[in-house]
Amino acid sequence: QKKRKAIEELSPRILKPWQQVVEKRIKAKTRIISKGSSRIDEPSTNRFSSVCGEFFFPLMSNFDNKLNTLDLLGRDSLILGHLLHALGTILQAAVHCPLVPVMSTVLLDFCWGLKYHTNVFVRQGVLYCVCCILSCSSSSSISNLMDIGLNEMLLWIKGIVTDEANVQCLQLAGLSLSLFQELIH
Repeated sequence: QKKRKAIEELSPRILKPWQQVVEKRIKAKTRIISKGSSRIDEPSTNRFSSVCGEFFFPLMSNFDNKLNTLDLLGRDSLILGHLLHALGTILQAAVHCPLVPVMSTVLLDFCWGLKYHTNVFVRQGVLYCVCCILSCSSSSSISNLMDIGLNEMLLWIKGIVTDEANVQCLQLAGLSLSLFQELIH
């Protein structure tokens, strides 16, 4: 009997017809997650790249005009924080677009005056924009951003790492410093 079991274990598995049907059903209904996707995505053009400037630049114009109903630099600074997040998201959506270096330069200049804002949400927006700028920039275009003021912005970010009390600001500052380190190495 022991020899029979050993021979059955060593011999190729021969299934009875009903066992074959069960095996087929199990294979058909079993989802294997570790295999990954069998479909390969084909590269496509970024359809947003042709119109990204139409969204980006008008949002930045006249933000500091004090209207009777809207004061972005004062009491409505929450909207300014959302504006910064929207600008960073538009920049990320336009990645690999020819306008990205220009948009990054303008956004860095835009954030320069807002980095010492008293509202935490605005500072988070500035840090988010810096992270977006760094993630969309190539290592070859980083030298142009360094000339414009990225060096000073990074010094400000290093100060945030040591002085900021807000946890989200600290996380964004750490992320932006790590993105910068990846770009220069």
